[in-house]
Amino acid sequence: MLGNAGTDAMAVVVKRAVIDYGTAVQWHSIKPTVYVDEPGLGGGAIDLLRAKGYPAEAFNGASKAFDDRFLNARAETHWALRSLLENGLVAIPRDDALEEELLALEWQITPAGKIQILAKDTIRATLGRSPDRADAVVIGLAYSMGGISQPAVSFSYYSPY
Repeated sequence: MLGNAGTDAMAVVVKRAVIDYGTAVQWHSIKPTVYVDEPGLGGGAIDLLRAKGYPAEAFNGASKAFDDRFLNARAETHWALRSLLENGLVAIPRDDALEEELLALEWQITPAGKIQILAKDTIRATLGRSPDRADAVVIGLAYSMGGISQPAVSFSYYSPY
C-alpha cells in the first residue's frame, strides 16, 4: 500500500494509524499491539515502533509451520483463513481489492508432500501490485485466534462413509 516507502515512512504511517485507532476507541492510555509482516521493510518498522514505545510483533511467513502438512507459516495461515471461510466461521468486509487478492491465491503440493501457497512474487505479477490487504487479513486473523505460537485451526479428516 505504501509502494516504495522507506522504513521511516512506514513506521510513521503505522504510528499514525495506531494513534488514530486509539483515539477512535478512546484508548488513550492503551496502545494496541501492531502486527507487522517482518521481511523487507517490516523488520525496520518493528524496530522503530518499539523504540517509540509501541508494542509491535513480527510475522514471518517463511518461518516453520506448526502443522507439518504445510511448507511454512504463510501456507498454514492462508489455509486456516480458507478453512474458516469455507465453514462460515469468519466473515471479511466487502472490498474489491481484498477479494481480487484472495482469489489470486493458489496452492500446490510440493515434492515433499507439503501444502504451499503460490509465491508472493507470482501474485504480485498477476495483480500488478502486492497482496497487502490479504496479508493483513491473514496476519490479523492468525493473531486474533491465539497467536502464531499455536496452530490457528485444527484439521481432521471427515468421511460420512
